[in-house]
Amino acid sequence: MVDFSNEVTVSTPAIDVMRIQILEARANLMSAIESYRGHKAEGRNMPTSTMQRRLWRLFEEIEQTLERHMEAEDFKKLSTFVRALEDKKAEDVIHNASVIFRVLDKVQLTRIDVKQSLGGNIVNRNKSQGWHS
Repeated sequence: MVDFSNEVTVSTPAIDVMRIQILEARANLMSAIESYRGHKAEGRNMPTSTMQRRLWRLFEEIEQTLERHMEAEDFKKLSTFVRALEDKKAEDVIHNASVIFRVLDKVQLTRIDVKQSLGGNIVNRNKSQGWHS
């Protein structure tokens, strides 16, 4: 965001904007899956079109990242699945969504357990790394 009322221009880096867009697309897909499962649990027939559209949007947003972090054959299968226009079984849509979610975790966009456990006595560890007090 640019603040024109201030002499200092404040902005959000493009990478942060992209991260937010990706997380929003992921949340939208998860919401569609949740809605689908809820309706199915109530015994109602639900089309998979909303899940498919949201899967496609997330895929389009991170296609290059997926290509870099997946095996070529797996990426090709995913790409073909997402781009096909025919109706798909819900289980297949959900499975491919989970494939994308795993890659998002792998690139640490959605990973929440990133804290490192260094263990040991802090003083001894610092001394071993050359940090003497």
